[in-house]
Amino acid sequence: MQSLFCEKDPHPHIGWRFIPEKEGAFKNKEFWTTVRINSLGMRGSEVDLSQDKKRLLILGDSIAVGWGVEEESMFSTLMGKELKNWMILNMSVPGYCTRSQFFQLDKMGEKYHPSVVLLSFYHNDPIENAYPEDFQIHNPQYYKGMERLYGYHFLRRILDGSLFKKEARPYYRGSNREIWALTEEYLEKIMAWCQQRKVRFHLAYFPVKDEINEKEPVGYRKKLVEYCLREKVSYIDLTEVIQSQPEPRDVYFEIDEHLSSQGHLIVARKLMEYLDLR
Repeated sequence: MQSLFCEKDPHPHIGWRFIPEKEGAFKNKEFWTTVRINSLGMRGSEVDLSQDKKRLLILGDSIAVGWGVEEESMFSTLMGKELKNWMILNMSVPGYCTRSQFFQLDKMGEKYHPSVVLLSFYHNDPIENAYPEDFQIHNPQYYKGMERLYGYHFLRRILDGSLFKKEARPYYRGSNREIWALTEEYLEKIMAWCQQRKVRFHLAYFPVKDEINEKEPVGYRKKLVEYCLREKVSYIDLTEVIQSQPEPRDVYFEIDEHLSSQGHLIVARKLMEYLDLR
């Protein structure tokens, strides 16, 4: 989606952004969708900022921006249809992580005067926070960036040979203390931004498809749960509601790792229940 609908952002720490008023087809073997970017640089229809409504600002990546589903099926669109007194502003951009989401919020958030900020979190965010994506320059950062595809410790075990000494654990189970510490720094920056403006802050964890078989939090999901409990952060783990479905894997595309239309519907209902914005 980045190559079709994004351009370089002049901010040195954001990387890229949606091209305002860009529209076109986005497809692969599992889906064929239309992507429309409004004049504010957000996926979706035009927004009238003059309306006297409270505003929910969503920060996220390809999961939250509705990769693979039509605009009307995105969880943010579904929430907007139900919450008539709220304006849902989905600032999500594919490939973003906590780091880029903070700088995006710091650059753009003020103009939208949100009442609530919802940050979506995905298992690969910590790696991307530590190693900003730049696959064009083949330097050590490039090879470190590859860790985002396989999981930090999984790759390390391949490199040091330990992978062949004992059974490899799933990629999402790995975590790194230094990388997580950096992620906490950006979480704290986002929360500080909200606190300074008296904006309610909530955090939602979106599980990777392979992770829904886990009975307890592992890897960076576990780190996030512990952090939110310790710092008293308003937090919802969407893993549980997905696990409760008759066929949890149907919440995702069969091949692609992103949420299907069914998944977005489940997420929309759960978030509305949790945020209690009615």
